[in-house]
Amino acid sequence: MAGPSARTRKILKLAIAAAEISEDFSETDEEPFLDSGSEYKPESDGTDEERAGNSSKRKRVCKRVIRIKKKSNEDIANVFENQEQIVIRPGQDEKQTQNINDLEEPIQVIEKELQESNDTDEAEEQQIIEMEEEINIPDVGVEVNQRINEKKARKLQAQPKNWKRNVNMLNREQGKAYTDYKNRHVPEKSSAVGIQLCTEKCRLKCNSNFDDADRNTLFNQYYSLPTSDEKNVYLFGCMKPFDVKQPSGINAIRQKSFRYFITLDGKSKQVCKSAFLKLLNVGRKKLELIRNQISQGQALPHKDQRGRHINGKNQTPNDQLDVVRQHIKSFPADMSHYSRTKNEHRLYLSPMLSINKMYDLYKNHCSEQNLPFVKNSRYRKIFVSEFNFGFGSPKSDTCKVCDCKENTDEHVRRYKAAFAEQKKDRNLAHEGTILFINFDMQKTLPLPKLSTSVAFYLRQVWLYNLGIHCVSKGDTFGKGFFHLWTEDKGSRGPEEVGSSVLSFLQSINIENDHLVAWSDSAGGQNKNFFIVCLWHYLVHQKIFKTIDHKFPEVGHSFMDIDRDFGAVEKVIRKVQNIYTVDQYMTLMREARKRNPFVLTRMEDKFIDLKELSRKLNLLDRKKSSNGEKIIFRNVRWIRVDKFGTTKYRYSLDENEEWKEVEIIKRKPTRTTGQHENVLVPVNKSRPITAKKFDNIQEQLPFIPENLRGYYMSLNRSESD
Repeated sequence: MAGPSARTRKILKLAIAAAEISEDFSETDEEPFLDSGSEYKPESDGTDEERAGNSSKRKRVCKRVIRIKKKSNEDIANVFENQEQIVIRPGQDEKQTQNINDLEEPIQVIEKELQESNDTDEAEEQQIIEMEEEINIPDVGVEVNQRINEKKARKLQAQPKNWKRNVNMLNREQGKAYTDYKNRHVPEKSSAVGIQLCTEKCRLKCNSNFDDADRNTLFNQYYSLPTSDEKNVYLFGCMKPFDVKQPSGINAIRQKSFRYFITLDGKSKQVCKSAFLKLLNVGRKKLELIRNQISQGQALPHKDQRGRHINGKNQTPNDQLDVVRQHIKSFPADMSHYSRTKNEHRLYLSPMLSINKMYDLYKNHCSEQNLPFVKNSRYRKIFVSEFNFGFGSPKSDTCKVCDCKENTDEHVRRYKAAFAEQKKDRNLAHEGTILFINFDMQKTLPLPKLSTSVAFYLRQVWLYNLGIHCVSKGDTFGKGFFHLWTEDKGSRGPEEVGSSVLSFLQSINIENDHLVAWSDSAGGQNKNFFIVCLWHYLVHQKIFKTIDHKFPEVGHSFMDIDRDFGAVEKVIRKVQNIYTVDQYMTLMREARKRNPFVLTRMEDKFIDLKELSRKLNLLDRKKSSNGEKIIFRNVRWIRVDKFGTTKYRYSLDENEEWKEVEIIKRKPTRTTGQHENVLVPVNKSRPITAKKFDNIQEQLPFIPENLRGYYMSLNRSESD
């Protein structure tokens, strides 16, 4: 297959680089261009003819890029598709049948297809880094958050309180001016101040019993009631019926008479009908409706039924809506590992799904069952209004402080300082002064990854990846290290993270005695007592003299390792079916050609960090050496340069005084020698849930027979 021409490759390279730089501004929480003091000045727009010519050129280039990129994606995806067809084709000779585990030939094809696009990765990163150093765009975070909020506001969430009809209805209930259904202006109602309540012959003397303040109070009390039902209840309680003294017969129009009472300052005062109507500014028809209900012997007034009919000819039947709800519930949803404490009711569907994809599957389901189906808009409305579902992993790095736009000045100063500190540490690593790393967990990858629609309704085994980006002397971009394991071999806790970091340090040639590590503040993974114990172990073994562990501002934790994850996910999206961990590893290696990632399988490399802390005689103390309570979630800098003593700061300011805490036991139960092996291997194998195990068995027919061994070896848990 012939690749694009040299001219086309050049256009594609420039267009993709420009598009990715633009996406960094609007779709990530990265804070670019914060490190330089230069100011961004846009070029002149030019004349109308120049702008028209430039616009036409851009359209032609964009169309050309889209066609090339789409064709490239299809060809790359076909590599694995063709491979699968060769594997599962019946009737072939064994010598001609290719084992999908033998990936040498597909790798060569992938290398050929991805050569041109992958060759640009390092150049694109260099271009982005150079632009970060040359350009400074102020208030980038504010612009990004504004776009995020605008996006959230377009989710078809109904806002009935803002509907024109309901606004007019609310104004009418509150006695304010409004526009009726015939578009006529109705003036605002006012209290009975300065008007005659009744005639001078009234024996109740209503006009003199209520001054202007009383009249305003009664008017405001009545129209402060939010609904017609509450107003009717109020009127219902103000009217007392009694039999007429001179009935004119059984068929007389009036069988009951009424007295009217007004409660003011805890005292009930009888008033005439005229004064009652004027004090509350209500009409005679309203009063007549309440009187009729009282005359019928009702204890309470009827509820207002206006606009609540259920006989609409265009109404969707409930049985069709129930089918939609059951279809949405049929997709497996999992709780977030990271944000379940912040939003415990939020569940997440497969990242390969979308509302439009689910609707297409719903229509196929209805066609198979010979059922009528609703429109896409109705399906979407039910999804967003009745279900708290998201797709893929939650955006845990979204900054809640920036989203609410309150108290942002100090927050912005801190996250800018954190990015500046990262850049300074990165430069020190280039000079060879320190060893600089940052690490994080990649979003989970499904096994198997299938293109068939059946897989969307079923659960998959998760593949975990702890990524570490290392920068040392002479490195231009640094290097990425990936540590992988499946969920049946381990979870995503501190032992897995710490074991991966230790495995990485054991695999490289350490030339510096000062380690600087950056990670986010995930307490269950990166920021906890067991990771601190690992730092003490490395100092105790004299692998490092000083270890600094720094944490960026919450919500702005974009690091170098996130670029590595993005390169991998870009390649994985192009492949429809992935059956094994080996296939994932092949794609990860091919994601970056010039500086390929280093991959490690972690199944037999996990260590027991809890046992490590016990053997090192370390305790998780909650107070510092001065007796102050340690607010660990607010710690931004941890330093270990002496075994048994942990230093910490609540900021990244080098002028802040260090606080210390002694975590070694005062009376150790045992003595640990420097060369004693305190690393205890741990078997992290565990069964998967019963529901997931059953779902995996249902997906076996879509997996080639020679690749089913791993899935057949899974252990089933007794509980869900």
